[in-house]
Amino acid sequence: YFSADFPSVNAAGRVHRDLKPANLFVLTPEGGADLVKVVDFGIATVAEPTEGGRPASARLTVPGMVLGTAEYMSPEQAQGLKTDHRVDQYALGCILYEMLTGRVPHEGVTPAATMLKHITDKPVPPSKRRPSGVISAALDQIVARSMEVEPAARFPSMKELEQELLTINSP
Repeated sequence: YFSADFPSVNAAGRVHRDLKPANLFVLTPEGGADLVKVVDFGIATVAEPTEGGRPASARLTVPGMVLGTAEYMSPEQAQGLKTDHRVDQYALGCILYEMLTGRVPHEGVTPAATMLKHITDKPVPPSKRRPSGVISAALDQIVARSMEVEPAARFPSMKELEQELLTINSP
């Protein structure tokens, strides 16, 4: 397994493309804070200059090929369109959603139906799905922004998403 902290993975130009709970490990160093490691870069790619509208690294895959796990797949990935680092941000939004509610944001009867929901349906805000009062409006907004259908509407980088999450717990 290859592991790395996630903001630096995207900053280095790597795109995981299959971020899901099974690919996240929490390590608890003795006397230290928990550390989340990202593993299984089996379908990862490196963001490179494009050639004819496709990343140069995509030459190893067939145009329109869909790789990933349906429950955490971004709309552009589900459609086999050009992807970048924001597919990982979308997947992280799905993971946060599941952590907060106990359910993935979109569930279909088949993987294809689930992918279609990512493209066409807006998820119920976590605070509405689990109305216990512990999910703040700020956290709802962060999850919603990371899961925007249009990649340009998401955070510019994983680092900026991280900074927004850190502000929730700041005094």
